[in-house]
Amino acid sequence: MLLALWISGLYFAFVDVKTHRIPNRSLLVLILILLGFAIHTGKDLFFVSALISLLLGTALSVFAGLGFGDVKLLTILSFFVIAPTRQDLLLFLSGVAIASALALIVALLRGGKSSDSIAMAPSIFAGAILCASLT
Repeated sequence: MLLALWISGLYFAFVDVKTHRIPNRSLLVLILILLGFAIHTGKDLFFVSALISLLLGTALSVFAGLGFGDVKLLTILSFFVIAPTRQDLLLFLSGVAIASALALIVALLRGGKSSDSIAMAPSIFAGAILCASLT
């Protein structure tokens, strides 16, 4: 599953950086791929994590400007990768924070402003990959 996360993460990062959109068709393909891996390996699915991610992501979308494509991506990855444990939550948030800080630094070095929008799909996948690889 880790290889699938890396490959899909690179795809979503490229698309999000280029267009600042996450297509629903791509999200559907991601669901099918991760569901196939989950069924094949007998991996648990995390309904609670997905519900919490959907609720918090929607709040961030309304109040902080997070795109709803990012919320859907976060919810999908939470369902398959992020167990509702303190360890997984901290790993995920650490990955997102580090990747977001790096994205902001790169944007600033390219002459952008701190108020400019950045693509969040790479950061979300960074957190999910960190979580999947260490648990």
